[in-house]
Amino acid sequence: MELVVVRQSISVALAGLIVLNSPASSLVQAEPSSTLSAAGDLSLFTDPVGAGVYVDGVFAGRTPVTLRGVPAGDHRVRIVKDGYLENARVVSVDAGQPTRLQVRLTRDARAATAPFGQVQVAVTKEDSPSSLRWVLLALAGGGVGGYLYATKLKGNKAPVAGSVAVSPTSGLVGSTSISFSAAAASDPDGDSLTFDWNFGDQQHGTGASPTHVYNSTGTFTVMLTVSDGKDTASATGTVVIQSLTGTWKGPLVSNTTTYNTTLMLTQTGAAVTGTYSDHLLNSGTVSGSVTPGSSPVSLSVTVGSFDPFTFTGSPAANADALTGTANGVALTATWTLTRQ
Repeated sequence: MELVVVRQSISVALAGLIVLNSPASSLVQAEPSSTLSAAGDLSLFTDPVGAGVYVDGVFAGRTPVTLRGVPAGDHRVRIVKDGYLENARVVSVDAGQPTRLQVRLTRDARAATAPFGQVQVAVTKEDSPSSLRWVLLALAGGGVGGYLYATKLKGNKAPVAGSVAVSPTSGLVGSTSISFSAAAASDPDGDSLTFDWNFGDQQHGTGASPTHVYNSTGTFTVMLTVSDGKDTASATGTVVIQSLTGTWKGPLVSNTTTYNTTLMLTQTGAAVTGTYSDHLLNSGTVSGSVTPGSSPVSLSVTVGSFDPFTFTGSPAANADALTGTANGVALTATWTLTRQ
C-alpha cells in the first residue's frame, strides 16, 4: 500500500465532511445550501447495519433506511450504535434528487494503546485500475481534532494462462494416459495460482500437471482455467482419441515363418473382439481387452485346430499402429499391425 495525498487538519471530527452519493463513485465535500420548499429522498447505510439515525435531533429509524420527503437543504445527521464511535455530519439534500450516505462505523476500543478511531470511505472509479481510500483519524469518542489521509491501493493484474501442453496429442480409448501441463502460466503480481482443467469429456482435474485416460472416442477440447483468487485466464488444447475398431494388417514373424495377417477388430468399451486371417488361408477368432499400462492391448487368437496364442502389445502415439509379441505352444513371434 502506498501512502499518497497530503495530511489535512480538520476542526470537527466527521462533521460536514463526506457525502457519498453513489456506491464507490466519488468523495464530496458537503456545502451549505439554502433551505428550499421542495424535498428529496435521503438513504442511509452503515457497516455494520442497525445503527440509530437522528436527523436534526429527531430519531428517524435504523440503518438501512430511506427517508422520503426530506426538505431540501442542510441537515444535521447523527449515527449511533453501541460499541462504535458516534458519527455526526451535515448532509445536503437537493430538491427532487436522491441522496445516498454510506458510513463504515469504527469500534470504540477506548484503550490507552489505541486512542484513535477510524472511519474509512472507499473512493473508486469503475474505469480506474486503482482506488483511493480516505481515512479519518479522530479522538476516541468522536472528539474534535484529527487528520485526513488518502492511501492508493494498486489494482490486481490478471494471471496469464499461456499455452496448454498436451502429450501425446492422440491416443487409444481406455488405454493411453494423456499428460497436460500449465507450465506456461504466470502471474504479473507474483500471486499463487490454482488450476482447473475441463478435459472435454465431462471430467475435470486440478493441479499444474494432471493426467487423464479417456473412456470415449472423439476429438476433445481441453480447457485450462488459471486463477489468482481475484481474476482468471483460460487456454485450450486438443486431444484425439481412437479405438481399435477397424482393419489391421501386418507380419507375424516367427523363427521359421512369416505370416501376412489381417485382423478385423471391434472395440466396445474395454472389450475387443474380431477375426483373424493370413495369406496361408488360415482363419480364426480374436478376443481380448484394453487397459491402461505399458502394454495395454491383450488379445487371445484361436486359429483353426492350432493351439491358441496370445498377443500383448502397445499402440503407437497416434493409435494407428500396434507392436508386440505373440506367444503360444512352440510359438514366439513379433507382430506389427497397422491400421488400414
